[in-house]
Amino acid sequence: PKKTDAFIYSGFDVEVVDQVPIVGPVNEFNAKYLATKRDKMGHKLPNDF
Repeated sequence: PKKTDAFIYSGFDVEVVDQVPIVGPVNEFNAKYLATKRDKMGHKLPNDF
């Protein structure tokens, strides 16, 4: 996501070596929200929900 890019371009001496998605259960109430985070905000989430 954008936070990772911010670390890289901000001048901090931080190396991002991995990103691990933490995804809870997908249901009718949060599926659209999670898809928006994935599609428009660059979050690393599975495509299959």
